[in-house]
Amino acid sequence: MAALFWCVSMTRVNAQDLSIATQISPTISGPQVAGTVISYVTTVSLSVASVSSFAGTLTLNFEGMTLSSAVNVNGAGVVTNTSNTASSYMCEVSSLHSGDVVVFTYTGTVTSTSPSAIIRTKIDPIGFTDSDPNNNISDVQTFIKPILVQPSDVTVCSGNPVNKSLVADNLYTSYAWSSTVSNSSTVSVQGPLGSGIIQDIVTNTGIGSETVSYMVTPELTATVILANGTSNGAATTLGDPKTFVVTLPAPLHVTSVAVTGNGVIYSDQSAVFTPSSNAVSPTYTWYTSVDKISTISAGVVNGVLTESNLSLGTHTYYVAVTGVNGCEGPIFPVSVKVLSMPVHVQKTLTPNGDGIEDTWDIKGLEQYPKCNIRVFDRWGEVVYSSVGYNTPWTGTFHNNTLAPATYYYIIDLEDGSAPIGGDIDIIK
Repeated sequence: MAALFWCVSMTRVNAQDLSIATQISPTISGPQVAGTVISYVTTVSLSVASVSSFAGTLTLNFEGMTLSSAVNVNGAGVVTNTSNTASSYMCEVSSLHSGDVVVFTYTGTVTSTSPSAIIRTKIDPIGFTDSDPNNNISDVQTFIKPILVQPSDVTVCSGNPVNKSLVADNLYTSYAWSSTVSNSSTVSVQGPLGSGIIQDIVTNTGIGSETVSYMVTPELTATVILANGTSNGAATTLGDPKTFVVTLPAPLHVTSVAVTGNGVIYSDQSAVFTPSSNAVSPTYTWYTSVDKISTISAGVVNGVLTESNLSLGTHTYYVAVTGVNGCEGPIFPVSVKVLSMPVHVQKTLTPNGDGIEDTWDIKGLEQYPKCNIRVFDRWGEVVYSSVGYNTPWTGTFHNNTLAPATYYYIIDLEDGSAPIGGDIDIIK
């Protein structure tokens, strides 16, 4: 924004030198923080060989700061038509004679809207050619020291990003940071991955709580402005570093999962999975896959998973534990193998109506609806046959109870396995 001082002369003469010089008074050193009030003195002078009067147009521009006081004028000349805003000042000065000096004093307040604070002053002759236009500009730059808001300590679950936002008082602030881990053998830091946000991924592979200490330094990089208004590279101003601590709670792990049958069951059984962990007051989440995309809620009670009516084969489930700090540990896979229920053939048949072994009981055969069953007498004649075994055999042949004797059977499960053979005794 511009502070403008405007001075006008009515007389035209040649070979005159109108000049301006601006300085900070009293002198300050080093970068300044936002809110600092700086006092300036701007001097306009005229050097001529005659006694004729002259004038010029003065402009004052404020960048990264605001005009914070009235502009006081002392010395020769006539100052008129003054006006100003928070970022500009202007006036008209006339009746300057050889050797005359006009002094302007004022203050500016450093803001946080720029990487540096600059007062740009300029005098423009009116009605004549200045013999030395190079001294008609006088810029003064003050570098701004950024202030970092103290970052608060945070707790981060192992394997997650820190995601800590950094905040400073200047809009143009960038940041440099470094980290120190409490135990380099168990804590790792992957990063940095961000600028105004620390996105480092922190991991704790140990058995206890660990910490990562961050030191953050705010930086302001500004183009260097020389007194003649030209730019000359860039300069970086560092603010005071601040530190904060990231705490990594002790990693949580599912230490074991007890499974029905030590992980091997028959098809008529339910599989019960009971997890254990190193967490205090743990909660468990079950997943269908290692990527944790889909959770399992049905059949889960207090972290215990029960799966029923499982098909033959191996089934794998995934469980993770979460502690009171909300951190979830790594996936723990657990499997159960479902086998066909073994076929158990009753060895005797007593069809006497007493309710004991009145029918031939073959346990497990319901798993094989296409099984083929044949029973032979000792001469090899088939006395019973069936596809499937929905109705148990009562020891009859052509609706007559067979005589007590030893009979022989062959059961083909029709599943590619070898037929089952044996004998059965009919007793009365």
